[in-house]
Amino acid sequence: MVLMAAKRKKKPDSSLIPLVSVLVICLILVASALAFRQRQMRYREQALYNELTQIRELITNRQVYRSVFFSQIRDNFIQERALLFTADFHVSAGVDLARGFSLQTDGSTAVLQLPAAGILSIDADDTSIEEVFVKERFSSVTTGDYLPLLGEEKENIRRTAEESGLERDAERRAELIFRGILKMAGYDRITVSFRREVL
Repeated sequence: MVLMAAKRKKKPDSSLIPLVSVLVICLILVASALAFRQRQMRYREQALYNELTQIRELITNRQVYRSVFFSQIRDNFIQERALLFTADFHVSAGVDLARGFSLQTDGSTAVLQLPAAGILSIDADDTSIEEVFVKERFSSVTTGDYLPLLGEEKENIRRTAEESGLERDAERRAELIFRGILKMAGYDRITVSFRREVL
């Protein structure tokens, strides 16, 4: 008679079950915490992006330029008028966020790319007009004599402002302001750059 010993199946070690359960729970908690942190970071980034969008235009530099004008108009052999006057132009420079910007954050790092600073407005100050000399012979000087000259001068004022570095100074000031905004939002490692248009 052949006796065969029955193979006994090993029972799983019941002491490992609680350990595995604890490890699984820990992994689930860590994954949940990371996912929550990611959601919080994305929420904070979106909230900051929305705040920056609300700024639209950030004027960081203003300058007043004075121009001298001379005009002599002869309507015919009899009628003639001439005027020499000065006028102020208020020039504003800064960053127009409506041209698009990008914001990327990761933990305490923020990278902000802005459009390059530019001249945002040039306005002739009508109240600053000072007549130095007026000559009227059978004809009167009117506002119609002033306005075309003021309009034509705006392009010269723009060139003068650009050559004097108004935009560069506006950009430096804008960088300081945006760094401050990002710092207050809780970011420590901050990069602010300006996008140059390709001509």
